[in-house]
Amino acid sequence: MQELDDPNYNYGATHWREKAEAILHRGVGYALAKEFLQAGDNVIICSRSGDRVEQVCKELKEQFGDKRVWGTACNVADAKDVEKLALFANEKLGYVDLWINNAGTNGYEAKALIDTSDEVLTEVVATNMLGVIICCREAKFFVNVLAEPAATVADYLVPRLRKVPTTAGGQSTYIRFLTKPRAYFQIILRLLFKLRKDRYVKEDS
Repeated sequence: MQELDDPNYNYGATHWREKAEAILHRGVGYALAKEFLQAGDNVIICSRSGDRVEQVCKELKEQFGDKRVWGTACNVADAKDVEKLALFANEKLGYVDLWINNAGTNGYEAKALIDTSDEVLTEVVATNMLGVIICCREAKFFVNVLAEPAATVADYLVPRLRKVPTTAGGQSTYIRFLTKPRAYFQIILRLLFKLRKDRYVKEDS
C-alpha cells in the first residue's frame, strides 16, 4: 500500500470542492487533512491530545489560512466527546459532507495477543470498534443512506445462512449483506437526488 505522501499515488480526479470534512486523529488523518485542503475543502480535525490538535491546526492554518481548518480534542470512544465534536463541526461549518473514522490504536505495543494486558485490549476495542460505532451514530447521513429495515436484512440473510451447513464444507464463511458497489450506489443516489434523507434519524440539514 502506497503512503499518502507518495507523489506517484493516484488520488483520483474527483474532489469535494468547498465542502466540509471531519478528519479524525493523526498520521494518515493528518495527511488526509492536507490533501483535502489542497483540493479546496474545509477540514475539522480532532485527537485525544489537545496539544496535538493545537499544533496541527497551527501548521495547517499557516499553509491554508485561518478560515479553512479547525480542530478540537475528542476521544472517539467517549460518546459525549463525539457528540461535542459533531456540535463543534456544525458550529464552525454548518454541515459535514464526509466524516472519516480514522482513529485507531494497537495500544502502541507489538506483542502476541496472549501477552497483551487487559488494559491495552480494552483501549484497542474501545477506540477501534466502539469509537467507530459512536462516530457512525453521529454521522446520521450514513445511517439513513445505508441502513435497511430488519425484515429486509433477514429476508436476504436467512436463505443464505440455511445453505451454509451444506455448502461451506465445515469451513468458516462470510455473507455480505451490503456490498461496496451497492453502498456507493446508495450514496450517489442520496447526493444527486436527496433520496433516503431523514429515513431513520432526523438530520440537521
